[in-house]
Amino acid sequence: MDGFTFFRSYYESAQHLNDDDQAVFYKLIMDYMFTGLEPKLDGHLMGFWLLVKPNLDTSKSRAKAGQTKSKPNQKRNKPKSKPKPSPLEDKDKDKDIGVISKDINRKAFELWCDHKGKRYSKRAKTLTCNLLAKYDHPTQLKMVETSIMNSWSGLFEPKDNKTVNSKSSTMELVDSYFQNKKEVIDAELS
Repeated sequence: MDGFTFFRSYYESAQHLNDDDQAVFYKLIMDYMFTGLEPKLDGHLMGFWLLVKPNLDTSKSRAKAGQTKSKPNQKRNKPKSKPKPSPLEDKDKDKDIGVISKDINRKAFELWCDHKGKRYSKRAKTLTCNLLAKYDHPTQLKMVETSIMNSWSGLFEPKDNKTVNSKSSTMELVDSYFQNKKEVIDAELS
């Protein structure tokens, strides 16, 4: 054995001994750990020895097993079940959706896949294609662009053309409001 842990409790116990007994106590510990020599004692030193010996034996058995005290509590490295794909395989994985039907606006689909990123699964891509296929190409592109513009995490079926979210329709409402106010004020002034 090349070394062992000398615990504070050994030191604190030895503080209750006189200087000569402390020296003997420390020598007993060192001899036992490095040479295996079991002490033959009487009296109060035997009491101190019996308290320290179980910890010293544990240190010896761990050293023989090649372990340190902290290893039983540490996580053991498990072999990975799936190796990490190479960058080339990762690029091919994005193309695994298969043949995109002519019902799908390829530009819209690619924009959406880029927006979703690398972790966009094959199943999610299939569901996206199923949703997009219900609409014509311009509507598909509008759905994708609207979702990306609003930072939405999903695609949504388009509402009727009566949307209030667009800038132009919002401005039209504001203009209409002020036009009505102007007419009311003009009427009151006349």
